[in-house]
Amino acid sequence: MKILIFVLSLLKMANQKYILDTNIITYLYELNSPFHKAVVKKLREVSTDGEVFVSVLTFFEISFGEALAGNARTKMTFEKLRKAIKRDFHVIAVKKSLHRILAS
Repeated sequence: MKILIFVLSLLKMANQKYILDTNIITYLYELNSPFHKAVVKKLREVSTDGEVFVSVLTFFEISFGEALAGNARTKMTFEKLRKAIKRDFHVIAVKKSLHRILAS
């Protein structure tokens, strides 16, 4: 649990902006994950004083999982996750100007 909080704190960007990776997103939406409560708690703390982003790479990792899903249930899980990311977060592109987005 402490490792997870450490990872979230490492992802803290300038001016209270945060970028979440695929593991953190998965823990957030997997209600049975042993890390779910810790991630929710930490996101509540950071979302009050900053913006939270998901990179387009994380978004496409989820989309890729959806495309490779072997059965309808797994495919539906990935689809719900992908839609939730689009609904709940700013999805940002990875390019040279990324540092300007996070530093502004």
